[in-house]
Amino acid sequence: MNEIPKPKTLYKFRSWNNEHHKTLLTERKLWVPTAAELNDPFDCCIPLRYDRLTDRELKRRFERLLPKEIGRERKRELARQIIRELGFRDQDTVRTLLEQFA
Repeated sequence: MNEIPKPKTLYKFRSWNNEHHKTLLTERKLWVPTAAELNDPFDCCIPLRYDRLTDRELKRRFERLLPKEIGRERKRELARQIIRELGFRDQDTVRTLLEQFA
């Protein structure tokens, strides 16, 4: 397959009416949005691999996902119990279990 020759210079036209474009060209500053400002809900939505987490990371994750209403100590106790007794790292099983407490 023949390769297409690459140009030495590539131009991208920018609107001078856009403040971000002006800043990019005049001050060499690039504006980068936060994850919340992106228009695609799947941008920055990296799936969590429960099978790759350590027990400590998994415990912290469970504590954050369990509802606040059950209290901090109960959350810790449940997180320890989940890891000790069930010992799973399957995302669907985790989601199903957490829905029971929601």
